[in-house]
Amino acid sequence: MSSEAAIEVVSGKELVSFEGNTFALGLHLPERRTLAYPTLSTMTPLLPMDEIRKIVGRSDFLFGRKYFDSSWITNQNGYGSCAGYGASSALAKARVLRGQPRVDLSGDFLYSLVNDGRDRGSGLEENMRAMMSRGVCTKETVPLGGIYRNKYDTRVADKEAMRFRGHELYAVPDEQSMATALAMRVPVVVAIHVTSRWRQFDSDDILAAANGVGNHCEHVDDIMYSTKHSCFLYRKATSHGVNYSGDGYCWTTWERHYKRPSRHHMFYAVPSAIDDPLDTNPSFGEQEIEVPRLTIQSSDGCVWCGRWKATEEPKARAAGYRLESGSVPGRGVPRFTLHVGSRSETQVGFWKFEEIEETVARLRG
Repeated sequence: MSSEAAIEVVSGKELVSFEGNTFALGLHLPERRTLAYPTLSTMTPLLPMDEIRKIVGRSDFLFGRKYFDSSWITNQNGYGSCAGYGASSALAKARVLRGQPRVDLSGDFLYSLVNDGRDRGSGLEENMRAMMSRGVCTKETVPLGGIYRNKYDTRVADKEAMRFRGHELYAVPDEQSMATALAMRVPVVVAIHVTSRWRQFDSDDILAAANGVGNHCEHVDDIMYSTKHSCFLYRKATSHGVNYSGDGYCWTTWERHYKRPSRHHMFYAVPSAIDDPLDTNPSFGEQEIEVPRLTIQSSDGCVWCGRWKATEEPKARAAGYRLESGSVPGRGVPRFTLHVGSRSETQVGFWKFEEIEETVARLRG
């Protein structure tokens, strides 16, 4: 175990000090937890916990540990910009998980949109709203320290930020919602409470229990089930640098870390970003993630279409498929086109998800 960190308040800003370094927190406690966006359950039926356990236990379930190494870890470097970093990092990862190129986004820019020109910290939700409406520019355009609007060319940064906005955002009010989102390979922005044990981890790299009201914002990008601890573990990515727990990541649990903060702050799943209009080459070489894309054409009066949506679509969403929809003239049967990389296959009529999975394996073969 590492030594304890020191928590102090300086000029109204909460700071954590460790081994001679000082890190800011900066998440405001809202007057009440609000619901500004629809819950995840409006996008997809929530998965039973047993089903989530099966999904994340599969050998082909690949998420944060596979795709996001320590090069993705950020460092807010003493500013109260944690909510800006949590939202921008989740958006950057959501882009990659949906087949878009890696673009490192500026948490400082997002923070500058909501802090009224003062390093005073901010609320989780106001950063999420800004991410959706105004977007996030790149770290090259607004680098570390650009937390005020007079620190950068606002015309250039604002124009660029419109290319990188959230496309969808869903509230995550409880553990089942968070576990469902992560089982679908969707990053989740969370509130967590920093205490003096912020840099203490057990032999499984699980953070020491910290269940206050939530004074810090980060994001989680992976999930697994621990039989040893009899619960799901959630991989948290820090915004305090790669020296945090060795590579910037550690494991957390709902009961020990998120149960109380979630009563005060609404968490958010970030499934996708808008398509960058300037991205003329969506392929990104070795970083590409071959996510199956399934186009479903159906009609409201089709019984088989309704059955597929009720029984098979939730499985496809949980497996991380990119789903697109269209219509079939008249009262036709469903029609499917499955894309895996440069290969595709079409099916007319009801298509079981297990058969789709077999086809994906064959196309990848």
